[in-house]
Amino acid sequence: MNKGKKTFMRSFKIAVISVVAVSFFNTAFGQGEIEDKVVIIEKERKLDLPEANRNFEKVHFDVKTPPAKPQEYKLEEVKLNLPNLPSKIKLLMMPDEPLKKFYGNYVKAGFGNYGTPYLEAFINSKRSEKYLYGLHYKHYSSKNGPVGKSLSGMSDNLAEAYGKYFTSNQVICGGIGYSRMRFNYYGGDENIIKFQDIKQVYQLFNVNAGIENLDKTNQISYNLGLNYYHLSDRYNAKEGEFLTDFNGVYKLDEDRKVNVGAVLSLSNRKDSSKVNRAFFMLKPSYSMVMDKIRLNLGFNVAYTNDSVKSVKGVHLYPNLKAEYDVVDKQLIAYAGLDGEMQKNTLRKFVYDNPYLGGNAALLHTNKSIEFFVGAKGHVIGRLNYNARFSYQNYKNLYFFNNGNPDTSRFVTLYDKGNTSLTQLTGELSYDVSKELLVEYKLNYYGYNVSDFEYAWERPSFYTSFSGRYNLEKKIFINVDIYYISGLKAKNFVKNEVVKLKPITDLNLKVEYRFSPAFSAFLEFNNILSKKYQRYLYYPVKGINVLGGLTYSF
Repeated sequence: MNKGKKTFMRSFKIAVISVVAVSFFNTAFGQGEIEDKVVIIEKERKLDLPEANRNFEKVHFDVKTPPAKPQEYKLEEVKLNLPNLPSKIKLLMMPDEPLKKFYGNYVKAGFGNYGTPYLEAFINSKRSEKYLYGLHYKHYSSKNGPVGKSLSGMSDNLAEAYGKYFTSNQVICGGIGYSRMRFNYYGGDENIIKFQDIKQVYQLFNVNAGIENLDKTNQISYNLGLNYYHLSDRYNAKEGEFLTDFNGVYKLDEDRKVNVGAVLSLSNRKDSSKVNRAFFMLKPSYSMVMDKIRLNLGFNVAYTNDSVKSVKGVHLYPNLKAEYDVVDKQLIAYAGLDGEMQKNTLRKFVYDNPYLGGNAALLHTNKSIEFFVGAKGHVIGRLNYNARFSYQNYKNLYFFNNGNPDTSRFVTLYDKGNTSLTQLTGELSYDVSKELLVEYKLNYYGYNVSDFEYAWERPSFYTSFSGRYNLEKKIFINVDIYYISGLKAKNFVKNEVVKLKPITDLNLKVEYRFSPAFSAFLEFNNILSKKYQRYLYYPVKGINVLGGLTYSF
């Protein structure tokens, strides 16, 4: 309002001055001269304009909305005369990825010091969804050995055929094999022993068949195996064994299942006398998972017809185990209580100690009880561990020891009283990368025997380290080192206890692949070249080297 008033007053002054000026100039020019005059303009009137009223509210208009009418649709059928599609249509499909080349056949051959030829071959059928069959052959021998050159030579031969047939829900398998192992009893005085007197040859013939279900996620899973073995040696000792084993699982649901395991062995042994033996073991159990807890509840029952009271007849054992996931897969604590009858055969003893003499006593071993507790898991991604403590009690536990009077041939001795064993076990494995894997194992054995001074030929400490390295899938390096100590044996001829020296064995294997099908290898065994004795009076070879080639096709 004040701004409008000021504008009006300014315009009014200009108009008055203009009128006076015009009148002055007219008078001056009309009289011919301009006289000096004083003009006084007085403004006595004051104009006051009323304030204008402004309306700041929006103006509203009443607009009448017409009533909504329903939408009407008119559907008309439209007929299109399209040409017929061609009867042959080429469908675009994703191309099949090519299968990787399958090398079903493999041959490895080499030669080493001590006059050692080596040959091994696998010949298999081509890729098939219905069947698989193949042949396996192996020859490894050394003309000379650590004592008396050829007096301590050896050979190991194996030939076998195998096959599998796949149905829609089962796998049927079978095989037949023959092996021949030759060893010499070179643990005596090399100046007086004769080759023909120390030669030993073991021949093993076996045939097997089996059936199992293909899909292990089924409610019922099973595996049945049938085997027959016949072992003979150069001194007319024989053992035949019919062996059948069964394992079955019935899933009640995802977290509960019933397990059944069974073993039946019928064998006969013929040496200076003939013995028929029977062994049966049944292992039913119930397992369940409850959140972080896993339980296995069951029992073991065994029967043998051995003549010794501690193993003869029917025996019942607990089979209990519990696991608790303390930290998700990183720390799993476990504990258990169990026992079992352990089957002993001549075939088992020969593979453990090929320098066994004739008429070796054969008896089963009764592990009456074992309590164990431990922890396992994985940390730092690929570091896996397992630490275990156990206390075991045995009856009729066997030991090997040098014979009397021939100390070059071993006999089996049984502790007929109670043998207790305290065992500590530790395992570590670390997948450093896809190329490097390292493993470490440690075992401590504390024996307390009843009938002997020591646990003959059994170690008190065993540790090992192994590493596997793969360099660009071209160079493969394997390193193994193990250490054994605490071995003791007795010379019954001299009636003295012999403490065997600790064993340290370092081995290295290197393979270079020129292509996926062709490679060269070099193996170094007992690099430290210590002719240690695993069994008394039987030193092993010093450093031995084996080199050769492999070919796959």
